[in-house]
Amino acid sequence: EPGACLLRFTLARNVATAVAGQTCAGSDGGGGLITFTKMTWTLTLSSDGKTLSEALSAKEELAPARGPARTCAYTETGVTLRR
Repeated sequence: EPGACLLRFTLARNVATAVAGQTCAGSDGGGGLITFTKMTWTLTLSSDGKTLSEALSAKEELAPARGPARTCAYTETGVTLRR
């Protein structure tokens, strides 16, 4: 997708893990900047290859075009199924 970050992962069997120390920054859509740091991101493929599980946590820093900057914890989990 436009503005997406390129990140490096290591692969061990069926688990891909984001390499530590990477950051990702992009537009907030309103003239500001969103930056993700301290990311822990793991993708796990099931042994039958039909399920991909995701777990992501990061520090999210928002520097809007107007108003004060703020920081929060960002977490995301998900599962993708192939039929």
